[in-house]
Amino acid sequence: MLIASYYAMNLRSALLILSSFVIVICFQNCGSQFEGVTQTELLEKQYLAQSQSSPSNDQEEPMVATNNDSDGSLSTLKLLSQKVWQVTDSSVKVSWTTSHYTQGYIEYGLSTSLGFFSENEESFKYNKHNQVLSGLLPGEKYYFKIHAKDEAGHSFVSSIKNFTTLEKSEDLGPIVVSGNNYLFYGGFEGNEGQYASTEFKDYWGIRWSALGNYGRFTTDKDKSYRGQSLLVRYPGVNLVSSLRVSYATDFKKLKVELKEEAYLRYYVKFHPGWEWVISGKFPGLAGHNSITGGDAVNGKNGWSQRWGWYYGEGPSAQRKKGVPIIYSYIYAKGKDIKTSKYGFKFRLYDQQTKKEMVYPVGEWVCLEQRVKLNDVGKPNGIIQAWVNGEMGLNYNDITYRTTENEETMIGQMLFSTFYGGGGNIYAPTKDTYASYDDFVISEKRIGCH
Repeated sequence: MLIASYYAMNLRSALLILSSFVIVICFQNCGSQFEGVTQTELLEKQYLAQSQSSPSNDQEEPMVATNNDSDGSLSTLKLLSQKVWQVTDSSVKVSWTTSHYTQGYIEYGLSTSLGFFSENEESFKYNKHNQVLSGLLPGEKYYFKIHAKDEAGHSFVSSIKNFTTLEKSEDLGPIVVSGNNYLFYGGFEGNEGQYASTEFKDYWGIRWSALGNYGRFTTDKDKSYRGQSLLVRYPGVNLVSSLRVSYATDFKKLKVELKEEAYLRYYVKFHPGWEWVISGKFPGLAGHNSITGGDAVNGKNGWSQRWGWYYGEGPSAQRKKGVPIIYSYIYAKGKDIKTSKYGFKFRLYDQQTKKEMVYPVGEWVCLEQRVKLNDVGKPNGIIQAWVNGEMGLNYNDITYRTTENEETMIGQMLFSTFYGGGGNIYAPTKDTYASYDDFVISEKRIGCH
């Protein structure tokens, strides 16, 4: 964590000392990770800067710094755009684009005198920059300007802009992510038109996508976790494979190293009227090469572990509907090498009663999974899964790989959700809806609010 140091200039500044001004540099462009992330720092809310008093979402007119190089040539460095977004009651994300690769930092404060500084970026590898300022006071107007410098020493300072933090929101408690373990946070803030946009894809590090018109951002209080959530429509009656929302978040595109162990946590709400028709899929972790769709897993070419649902066990008339499962395209469990074309289906059971779990409908559900790769030659890989913090799956005899290579490393989050299976027998009788929010990938257990 990077702590912005400053001097108390007045009573207001003194109060700021208590809020500790934690400055977090986004790994997406700066290569670093979040440390000691709390719920407040992760909380994303919609920010609308349409009024004259908050113009900071407007594009900056190109600002030019011109210097003569030693050989007499003229070099021009421009600030092409800047934006404030993901404003909460205690944090804000500032993004800007320069004409070529630069370092940069933000100077900010509660007056135009500014006085506080984010950490200067270490590399000259990016022209698109994101920094998050945390520990801000709620309901306050902040002023800021951007400093940038290229490797040749050309620099500029932008004009002063401003933003206002949101009023204090309900405290939902801390989220347990500590140390240098936080890898990615994915929310759905932004305008309706941003869904499937380049900005959306860049933020999520999307490798491939089939986004269609079946997802949209929503702030509807019955369909939103907080701020904005992604509402997905699942068309009824006619099951067509293209009628889905699917994309792959690639660790490499996020500037995150491939991992041998990782956790994924997110929230989903199945809205009233949801139908548990045979089976279906939800997001989950995967190898850097993901295996799905009935493709064979050979221990060298990748794997996937997606959430989903399935009918329960027993006679059909007595089967539970909506039993959580992990669809596992893996090489083997114990000595059982995958023979089914569609992999293993690991049902979740209450660890005390040994009864099958069931997804609730009409309320937000917290899903978390852990994947730890096996040592090559040993069936000691791990898959664990929790529903609302309660463990429902715990296997430690998984073989994800038979060799060490990039394809089998943990390297993707598959946002893969649809009914099926294939064929209309898997389709709901009418359109159904589910909302998603607060995706976190970490190297340590995350937990629920």
